[in-house]
Amino acid sequence: MKKEYLGILKKGLSKIQVVQLFNEKHQPKPVIRILDRNYHAGRTTMKLYCDNCGHMFKHEEQAYVKEHIYIKLGADVTSQYGGAIAGRNYGIIENCYNTGTVTSAYGANMGIGGIAGWNDGTIRECYNTGTIDQTGAGADGAGGICGRIRKGAVVEDCYNTGMIHSYYDAAGIVGYYSDDDYGFTIKNCYNAGSVSFDTGFADEISSNLNDPAPEGDITNCYYLDDVETEDGGKTAAQFASGEVAYLLNAGRSEAVWGQTLGTQERPVLGGAAVYRGYAYCYSEDISYSNDASAVSETKPEHRFTVLKCDGENHWYACATEGCPEIYGTEAHKGGEATYFRGPLCEVCGTEYGSPKVNPLDSVSHINSGNVTADDKTQLEEEKAAVEQELADNGAAYSEDERAALEKRLEEIAELIKMLEDAAVPGTGDASHTLLWLMLTLISGGTAWMISVRRKGNKA
Repeated sequence: MKKEYLGILKKGLSKIQVVQLFNEKHQPKPVIRILDRNYHAGRTTMKLYCDNCGHMFKHEEQAYVKEHIYIKLGADVTSQYGGAIAGRNYGIIENCYNTGTVTSAYGANMGIGGIAGWNDGTIRECYNTGTIDQTGAGADGAGGICGRIRKGAVVEDCYNTGMIHSYYDAAGIVGYYSDDDYGFTIKNCYNAGSVSFDTGFADEISSNLNDPAPEGDITNCYYLDDVETEDGGKTAAQFASGEVAYLLNAGRSEAVWGQTLGTQERPVLGGAAVYRGYAYCYSEDISYSNDASAVSETKPEHRFTVLKCDGENHWYACATEGCPEIYGTEAHKGGEATYFRGPLCEVCGTEYGSPKVNPLDSVSHINSGNVTADDKTQLEEEKAAVEQELADNGAAYSEDERAALEKRLEEIAELIKMLEDAAVPGTGDASHTLLWLMLTLISGGTAWMISVRRKGNKA
């Protein structure tokens, strides 16, 4: 069957077309019946009834469509105005969408749209993904939602992603408005479809025949662009991020728009809730998330709990991964040096500075082969100093370090004892041990020689 819009048909048309609608809750099938058709004053009005939805549609009455009705097949408009859902809407069309192509080659056509041709009522929470193509020479007004909006009419929370083309005026949401239409409302809408025209004007949201509408007629609307603009242009990245979905909700307590971030490129009606805020303590820009706990209105506090250091200073880094902020930089301090290392900072434990001067270094060259009586005092002093260090600060040394010091102390003690044992009686002086032994041997040898000579003389 042919497709048609709901609304006025001029008398004398060669064909009366029938709407084919589909209800998401039922299997696709024709659901619109023509109850009767009346001709008066050169016009034809039709009473249309939705079998699945239980609604009566009549031009003179308000038609209320709220059953998620959608058009798959679109419409071929051969009259003054037309759309996939309604030719001219005086009532409320809500929660409907069109995916089919709406075309018109009729040169006197003055408005076609994905939902309605002209809108004198309210179109709410509807969208179009189909092609809207107005090719008739002289035809005017192609829009993703409606071809023309009239004074007092409302288009809100709607979007278009379909291609829009008109011979004259074209726009992503509403094809056009005139100065006698001022006082309408277009709000919380976006367009991501292409818009083109043969001659005339085009706009991403709505084109104007005369001067632009007063401030307040078009509010909080956005469109896809290569760069961000002051009049609502947003980049593909901004659409994908959730920013546009959040803006379209306009702070309402019950969100209309949603988006599964990372999966859906653009906002949808309903869908996953989008939250706005700072994701990290170091965030410079606002982020968007489907997880309310992942963002906050104010920046989270830094968590300066990670202690870091270098050879001179220590500081606290923020524990948040990726955060470059640091706090409390100061020089290393405290701690006790040993003979083997510099002090260990009392805050971070990092070694800094220089080791203590080891007294044993000054006597390291002295051994049993070169020790002299003159070395005794120095050996005793250095030994006492090291023993005092171990008594006062022994815990700061490792087992290996203590063992090395104690071994050298034992060697020094032996050298001191050797010097004490080799001291000359009565003089308080001492000489090299080997020299003393040699003197002893010489004196012993002399006595032996004297004794031998005496024996010879007796003989």
